[in-house]
Amino acid sequence: MRDYETTVVLSPELEADRLEAKLDGLRQLFGEGVEIKDQGVQKLAYPINHHTQARYLMVFHKNEPERIADIEAKLRLDESVIRFLTCRGE
Repeated sequence: MRDYETTVVLSPELEADRLEAKLDGLRQLFGEGVEIKDQGVQKLAYPINHHTQARYLMVFHKNEPERIADIEAKLRLDESVIRFLTCRGE
Protein backbone atom coordinates (compact mmCIF):
# COMPACT_ATOMS: atom_id res chain seq x y z
CA MET A 1 0.00 0.00 0.00
CA ARG A 2 1.25 3.43 -0.96
CA ASP A 3 0.12 6.92 -0.02
CA TYR A 4 -1.53 8.92 -2.80
CA GLU A 5 -2.98 12.40 -3.18
CA THR A 6 -5.71 12.96 -5.75
CA THR A 7 -7.04 16.37 -6.67
CA VAL A 8 -10.57 16.18 -8.04
CA VAL A 9 -12.11 19.19 -9.78
CA LEU A 10 -15.91 19.06 -9.74
CA SER A 11 -18.59 21.07 -11.47
CA PRO A 12 -19.56 24.09 -9.31
CA GLU A 13 -23.24 23.51 -10.06
CA LEU A 14 -23.65 20.57 -7.65
CA GLU A 15 -26.31 21.25 -5.03
CA ALA A 16 -25.60 20.46 -1.36
CA ASP A 17 -27.42 17.11 -1.35
CA ARG A 18 -25.77 15.95 -4.60
CA LEU A 19 -22.39 17.09 -3.26
CA GLU A 20 -22.82 15.00 -0.10
CA ALA A 21 -23.81 11.99 -2.23
CA LYS A 22 -20.74 12.58 -4.43
CA LEU A 23 -18.46 12.76 -1.36
CA ASP A 24 -19.91 9.48 -0.04
CA GLY A 25 -19.35 7.88 -3.45
CA LEU A 26 -15.74 9.09 -3.50
CA ARG A 27 -15.14 7.68 0.00
CA GLN A 28 -16.36 4.29 -1.21
CA LEU A 29 -14.36 4.53 -4.44
CA PHE A 30 -11.05 5.34 -2.74
CA GLY A 31 -11.48 2.74 0.02
CA GLU A 32 -10.64 2.70 3.71
CA GLY A 33 -8.60 5.40 5.41
CA VAL A 34 -9.55 8.10 2.92
CA GLU A 35 -9.48 11.76 3.93
CA ILE A 36 -11.28 14.32 1.75
CA LYS A 37 -10.65 18.03 2.16
CA ASP A 38 -13.09 20.34 0.40
CA GLN A 39 -11.19 23.41 -0.86
CA GLY A 40 -14.41 25.10 -1.96
CA VAL A 41 -15.33 26.76 -5.24
CA GLN A 42 -12.40 28.57 -6.87
CA LYS A 43 -11.85 30.42 -10.10
CA LEU A 44 -10.18 28.39 -12.85
CA ALA A 45 -7.10 29.75 -14.60
CA TYR A 46 -8.80 29.11 -17.95
CA PRO A 47 -12.29 27.90 -18.93
CA ILE A 48 -12.78 24.12 -18.97
CA ASN A 49 -15.95 22.82 -20.65
CA HIS A 50 -17.46 26.34 -20.42
CA HIS A 51 -16.84 26.46 -16.63
CA THR A 52 -14.92 29.39 -15.16
CA GLN A 53 -15.22 28.13 -11.57
CA ALA A 54 -14.99 24.68 -10.02
CA ARG A 55 -15.07 22.91 -6.65
CA TYR A 56 -11.68 21.50 -5.64
CA LEU A 57 -11.36 18.38 -3.49
CA MET A 58 -8.09 17.01 -2.11
CA VAL A 59 -8.30 13.26 -1.48
CA PHE A 60 -5.59 11.58 0.62
CA HIS A 61 -5.71 7.78 0.40
CA LYS A 62 -3.72 4.54 0.59
CA ASN A 63 -4.08 2.04 -2.24
CA GLU A 64 -2.23 -0.55 -4.23
CA PRO A 65 -0.65 0.84 -7.44
CA GLU A 66 -2.80 -1.48 -9.59
CA ARG A 67 -5.99 0.01 -8.11
CA ILE A 68 -5.18 3.57 -9.20
CA ALA A 69 -6.01 2.81 -12.85
CA ASP A 70 -9.45 1.50 -11.80
CA ILE A 71 -10.12 4.60 -9.70
CA GLU A 72 -9.10 6.93 -12.54
CA ALA A 73 -11.26 5.02 -15.04
CA LYS A 74 -14.31 5.54 -12.83
CA LEU A 75 -13.50 9.24 -12.38
CA ARG A 76 -13.29 9.65 -16.18
CA LEU A 77 -16.83 8.30 -16.54
CA ASP A 78 -18.30 10.68 -13.96
CA GLU A 79 -19.86 13.68 -15.70
CA SER A 80 -19.54 15.96 -12.67
CA VAL A 81 -15.73 15.47 -12.58
CA ILE A 82 -14.08 18.12 -14.75
CA ARG A 83 -10.45 17.11 -14.09
CA PHE A 84 -8.41 14.99 -11.69
CA LEU A 85 -4.76 14.29 -10.96
CA THR A 86 -3.24 11.54 -8.80
CA CYS A 87 0.26 11.83 -7.35
CA ARG A 88 2.18 9.58 -5.01
CA GLY A 89 2.33 10.94 -1.48
CA GLU A 90 5.39 10.96 0.70
